[in-house]
Amino acid sequence: MHDSLGKVVYAIHHPYFNNSNLPLKATTWGKEFGYLVTSRRAPVVVGEWTNFTPNSADKHAQAYCWPHAPTQVRQFLSYLASLRVGLSGYQLAAGLLITAEKAWTSPTRYSGTWSSRFCTSSPRVLGAGADIRNWFSKHD
Repeated sequence: MHDSLGKVVYAIHHPYFNNSNLPLKATTWGKEFGYLVTSRRAPVVVGEWTNFTPNSADKHAQAYCWPHAPTQVRQFLSYLASLRVGLSGYQLAAGLLITAEKAWTSPTRYSGTWSSRFCTSSPRVLGAGADIRNWFSKHD
């Protein structure tokens, strides 16, 4: 595709699943979308991102959860910052990025010692909200 006006932005959404073939690290992200930035092919933005699939009525949606989220989320956000890639978080709702409805100043956090079993437990113990808020405060 040729963008003669320079107005096209490549957006990724909920990019990675529980799949050992897709390790959650910079080399994978580089192959998936980072090369677009480093080769100057297109600007990139990460839209609707979080490290897990929220409970959904969509039975066809593929579920995923980052098994080592407290480390992997921070690595992912650092990778985005290194490329100057923007991000929009998914979503400002209780249990996702904030702790309760309309609790805008109370982001979710990882509770206690993280375990990949939190990916399948109910309720899920999630916490990317605080990491995302910190990322924005550093890169805004």
